[in-house]
Amino acid sequence: MNSDFDFSLLLASAVHDMKNSIGMLLSTVEQLDQSDISEDKDSQSKLALLHAEASRINNDLVHLLGIYRLDQDQLCLNYQECFVFDIFQDQVVNNEIIFRSENLKIEIDYNDDLSWFFDEQLVADVIGNVLINAAKYAKSLIIIKAEIIDAFLKISILDDGNGYPEKMLSNPDELKNGLDFASGSTKLGLFFASRIASEHQKGEQRGYIQLENYDGGGMFSLWLP
Repeated sequence: MNSDFDFSLLLASAVHDMKNSIGMLLSTVEQLDQSDISEDKDSQSKLALLHAEASRINNDLVHLLGIYRLDQDQLCLNYQECFVFDIFQDQVVNNEIIFRSENLKIEIDYNDDLSWFFDEQLVADVIGNVLINAAKYAKSLIIIKAEIIDAFLKISILDDGNGYPEKMLSNPDELKNGLDFASGSTKLGLFFASRIASEHQKGEQRGYIQLENYDGGGMFSLWLP
């Protein structure tokens, strides 16, 4: 075997190609959703399922690429002033097919003028992934909110599902220590979110994520300094 062969680089290139293909698939599904075929209830359900699963695959690929670039010191955060509502609205629109199919109501609690400095694309990726997962477990409602607490921007996504398992709440460090393939759930999205949060730093303060159960449902929070 060639000792100069970099398998991790080859894998990253393959993941990038797959991500582009999934992106084209998602675009096609969205076009079909706007066509006459979407008038049929059965077709609507199948399109929503296809969109949800393709979105999950796409997010996993984005997360794998992001983690690879972090480990290779190739991911530089692009700090810029971002209006939080714009990101919320974009992610809701991007996943409208899923929410409509599941008959979910989406509420956005925000301040029109609320803005913060962070990497817009990375934070949007985290929010989008959490929304897709919330749609899987929510019964009827997802709430997205943002507020400033003690010099941190706190972005929270709440659902009215059954909440997070006690094991995840009692062992928050598992999200920082790596992935558990033996459990049947890698928690890749949460691991990625934790890494991206911690990359946001201001002085001695670092970002972090928090999982809680709130009013019977689950609440994911992203804290950014």
